[in-house]
Amino acid sequence: MPDVTPVPRMRRWRRIFGGIIFLLGVLILMTWIAAPTLAVWWIGSRLPWTQLFKDGSVSLTTVTTKLQIGDRADVQVIVTPARARSIATQATDMWMPPWVVRTGQQVVGSLELPILRPQPFIWEVIAGGLSPTPMAGVFINHVELSDFLRKYGQTYITYGGQPIMSVTYVVTAGRITDVTTTADPPLTKRLWVEARGSLILKAGTVQREVIVRRLAGHATTTFTPNAGGYRMAIQVRIEESDADEIIVPVLGDVRPMLLKQLETAANDGLIDGLESVWLPAWMPLDTRVDVVIE
Repeated sequence: MPDVTPVPRMRRWRRIFGGIIFLLGVLILMTWIAAPTLAVWWIGSRLPWTQLFKDGSVSLTTVTTKLQIGDRADVQVIVTPARARSIATQATDMWMPPWVVRTGQQVVGSLELPILRPQPFIWEVIAGGLSPTPMAGVFINHVELSDFLRKYGQTYITYGGQPIMSVTYVVTAGRITDVTTTADPPLTKRLWVEARGSLILKAGTVQREVIVRRLAGHATTTFTPNAGGYRMAIQVRIEESDADEIIVPVLGDVRPMLLKQLETAANDGLIDGLESVWLPAWMPLDTRVDVVIE
């Protein structure tokens, strides 16, 4: 009796196996395409999300799969999808598939700090860019900053232990640039600060405005590990200045004194203001910061 080879059956199983592989491939492709939309839908159904803290609150209001162009945010962060996924995984303690975060996705929220201004700051995070280091652009209104300095940053010239003249600082423009390098100590960030504006001097009923064409120096930020996160301290050092002479009877030109008092007042205010600030461990401390005061 001749041998019988079941070729048709073998071919049928190959077709079935090939069909299963094809369907799995289509399913994986559809999952890859739909994953960001499904993730955004899942997160969006649970918004808005708000977290309260001592001096205000932070809120997450919108998550989108594509960049939405609207009013300029006060704080804009650009981070690569891979780094955004890593930060989100650490922040939520939940594993996220690599394909969920993609270029063009956007998260928008607000930050309420009544001590700085009555209306909230708007912030947004955009997935994109080439560098794994997050880039943060911050825009500060000079009128709001000057109002804050008027309320909380006023200092006095003293003589014989008694205040003889009040000093109010007005900022009209400025720039803060991140100049941190690999040569700086770990957990340290150096910022170069430049500003211009004026000093309002008042003694009794006499008032004078002194133009400050340029004021510049470094602000060094130090992060200290604490309770699974970080405490932050900032030290300001004024190194360059260009301002009109300020002649006071008996004291002479008080510009060096005023600048030293401004430096001291800034550092004291930062100590008080940052005393209760605690940053979680997932916070990207290597973020490059660029602040514009306009």
